[in-house]
Amino acid sequence: ITAISPPAAAQSADVTVTTPNGTSPLSANDRFKFGPPTVTGVSPNTGSTSGAVSVTVTGSGFGLAPGSTILRFGSTLATGVECTALTSCTAVAPAHKAGTVDVRATVDAQSSAKAPPVDQFTYK
Repeated sequence: ITAISPPAAAQSADVTVTTPNGTSPLSANDRFKFGPPTVTGVSPNTGSTSGAVSVTVTGSGFGLAPGSTILRFGSTLATGVECTALTSCTAVAPAHKAGTVDVRATVDAQSSAKAPPVDQFTYK
């Protein structure tokens, strides 16, 4: 059997097969792991060192449940993270010293890889 996985948040899921004779039982060997989230855009991509600017982060594999997607600007957690699609989240950028940082997403203990320059935010 060949199947194409649907878009989903980074997570593990059971894969089952259903036939006229029933559905396959769940086992440890039927787990499919969706890859880590990606960050492909940050808008706006600049802001004040005091933070407090609303930022839209685009990519893939974001979790929709409250608290399922964690966004970090450098090593500092963003606040007010809200994901309305598997491909889009908004958050409030935290305060940070001047400079450029990578914005990373974490879902189900899987973190996005660095992808400069599209995942970067510059504090001025």
